[in-house]
Amino acid sequence: MILYLYCIEFQFKFSRLFTMIPVDRYRDGNLAGSVMVQHLDEQDYSVPYHAHADLEISLIRGKAKQLIGNEVHQITGLNLVMIGQYVPHTWFDYAKLQGLVIHFNTESIKQASGALPELHGIENLLQQAQQGLIFPGLREAGGRVAIGVYEHEMNNMLHMNQFDRLMNLLRLLETMAADQKKRVISPYTYPNPPGNRWQLKEKVLQYMLDHFTQNLSIDEVAQYSELKLSAFCHFFKQSTGIKFSHYLNRLKIGYAAKLLTNKHLLVSEVGFQAGYNSLSNFNKRFKEIQGLSPTAFRKKLFFAR
Repeated sequence: MILYLYCIEFQFKFSRLFTMIPVDRYRDGNLAGSVMVQHLDEQDYSVPYHAHADLEISLIRGKAKQLIGNEVHQITGLNLVMIGQYVPHTWFDYAKLQGLVIHFNTESIKQASGALPELHGIENLLQQAQQGLIFPGLREAGGRVAIGVYEHEMNNMLHMNQFDRLMNLLRLLETMAADQKKRVISPYTYPNPPGNRWQLKEKVLQYMLDHFTQNLSIDEVAQYSELKLSAFCHFFKQSTGIKFSHYLNRLKIGYAAKLLTNKHLLVSEVGFQAGYNSLSNFNKRFKEIQGLSPTAFRKKLFFAR
């Protein structure tokens, strides 16, 4: 009975969904209710480097490269990818790509896990997703979950009513939490703003996502948040776990990694488009975060076997 009441509460609290990419750009899928399930074709993956306040589960069939945070990884065959809130990502170099995607807000699960210990495993999974998670390959032996099971369950969710879709999501998350073969994609944990000042945190992070390629300063963002500079610095570090400058550089370098996939752009042009006025500063920040120079990163991206 308690679980049923919490699930009713989920349906109301999950209703607030937000993405940088409007959901009406997709042609089909069941968008009603608090859990969005969509079928995507290749043209739907033509999206910019972006992030959103809802968590994303993508089941991808085909061949592609995906940039999650600052990490580029190759996808072939059938793979399941989980991307946390405000983790920037995009796709490129894809061919014959199709998939299913689920979007939902995680706040109600986190709140409910305080009263329902059965959700603790799922809560830990959601935290791991802030680094991006991949569930690679088809697995049958040893009692492990075959990724085809995920595909079957997600396909079924396209045709479920709102309540059944929500119940199925919880079962899906429980299975993913128990999957021992999942692995973290990015070495960085991107901020997942919790707590009672969620709206302000969402407003600030979205402003940074919209303007990070410009000459964005901490004073400008503090003014936008309507907080004094000292209060804003404390607020940002407390709510994200990292300093403003560190988060801003992660956004810029992640975007630069995407731009480096364009062979026709000079490294200096990439740095400028990513928001750096100095090439030496760009090279320094890129190596600090990626462990490679931009030139070496590009060579690794295109020539690694």
